Amino acid sequence: MSYLKFKLRQLVQRMWFLPAAFSGIALLTIVIAYLLALYAPEELPFVMPANAVQTILQILASSLLTVAVFALSTVVSAFSGAPRRQRRPGLCR
Repeated sequence: MSYLKFKLRQLVQRMWFLPAAFSGIALLTIVIAYLLALYAPEELPFVMPANAVQTILQILASSLLTVAVFALSTVVSAFSGAPRRQRRPGLCR
């Protein structure tokens, strides 16, 4: 049992695991939404105006842009503050 836990922990700590897991969850969500759409009524009891959807999308876009800029600035500052390795002459070409 501990060997299985060890291998699972190694798998989870891989760099590609988290994006792959989120991609799998996204595909599963699409399949579930498609299957649930078969049971949805043709006419919905409400109508959402286009300007309301546009307002919601603008709010989401500005929030995501703010988060992306903050994340990028954090990465740039982390890379600029990291010490650089100096190559020794003769070891690497």
